[in-house]
Amino acid sequence: MRRFKVLIPLFIVVIIYLFFSGYRITPLSAANAFPLLPKDAELVEEMKISTTPIFVYKSEEENQYVSVTSEKNGVFYRSTQSTFVPIRTDSLQTVGLMNFRNKDGEGTYFSVLSTDEEVFYIEVGIDPDVIRKEIRAGESVSFYLSSFEVINFLYPTAYNKDGKPLFYYGIPKNAPTYTPEDIKWHEIIEAEKLDE
Repeated sequence: MRRFKVLIPLFIVVIIYLFFSGYRITPLSAANAFPLLPKDAELVEEMKISTTPIFVYKSEEENQYVSVTSEKNGVFYRSTQSTFVPIRTDSLQTVGLMNFRNKDGEGTYFSVLSTDEEVFYIEVGIDPDVIRKEIRAGESVSFYLSSFEVINFLYPTAYNKDGKPLFYYGIPKNAPTYTPEDIKWHEIIEAEKLDE
């Protein structure tokens, strides 16, 4: 009986410690408990990856999308990594962007929302490892690679149904300097096509 009197309070202390340290039973509850997640954050997308699920939230107050990973640690999950992408009014906008490395591996996640009627598909990658996914206005599409990649160097490009490139993701072409806000989808103009 004396052993139970000691073990029960100890068990309660451990549970409280785990709770306040961000440990949760499910990946989603761990992501919801992430300390940098804005209070008004609303879950808009979930990428179910066995080792490191990724959750994307939208915060109107902070005017940003937040991507959060959840990692398994024993029987619990904990979220320790996040990225923030500003909400834009562009016809193509990135909503989720994440590179991660942890004890279970590494990965690259990229998600795009389109409101452009002309965009028919998006390609990410370098030949021969190009991933192509169709997309329609009002839809989003997600890409996942099981390696750590800088998304700009995978040359994300949006095309119309005839295969004509319309937008590219990254820094502005020929820009001598740029800010993080400049890393976005840019329309491909005819002059740029002639330079290629």
